[in-house]
Amino acid sequence: FSYSFIILFYVIFMLVEATAFQDKIKSAFKDNKNAYGYFAQVMDSMQFYLVIKTRINAITGLFVGVALWLVGLDFAILWGFVAFLLNYVPNFGSIIAAVPAVILAFVQFGIGWQFWVVIAIYLGVNLLVGYVIEPKMMGSGLGLSALVVLISVLFWGWILGPVGLILSVPITVALKIFMQSYPGSRWLAVMLGTGEELAE
Repeated sequence: FSYSFIILFYVIFMLVEATAFQDKIKSAFKDNKNAYGYFAQVMDSMQFYLVIKTRINAITGLFVGVALWLVGLDFAILWGFVAFLLNYVPNFGSIIAAVPAVILAFVQFGIGWQFWVVIAIYLGVNLLVGYVIEPKMMGSGLGLSALVVLISVLFWGWILGPVGLILSVPITVALKIFMQSYPGSRWLAVMLGTGEELAE
């Protein structure tokens, strides 16, 4: 649970600071349009990601909380809140969020039908959100392939710990935008992308 509150703290901090930081960038690079354009694009991508991800997480937490409450699992609202927080960690967060609820379901219900329904709820919600809702809401706005997202989570989580898990996608987007700015590294940006760049 302490891990969840660390995530909550970082997310709130980033959302609050995003607008103010963009004003600072505008002031700092007012005489350098190229640098300002780069940083403005990075900040726009980060804001886009955090806002859309927060909406997606809210949907996930609501689905999980209500479904577990209908099944009769204890602390259903808490598990919905945990799902909301941990879903900020791409790919792995939703799996981690399911573990305590599934363990409690086993303790509370044994191997009864409720236990299997709890597992089905997490599988169903994660499949619906991960493969339908999130791709539709995110679209191609970030321009990163699914494999790159997975690798970035592992890499930045290893380097920076919990904050790296949360910032893995924004950091990788920033690197991709930087690589696109220079002809010599543009091929790396293409490798990180979804393949849509090839059609341009």
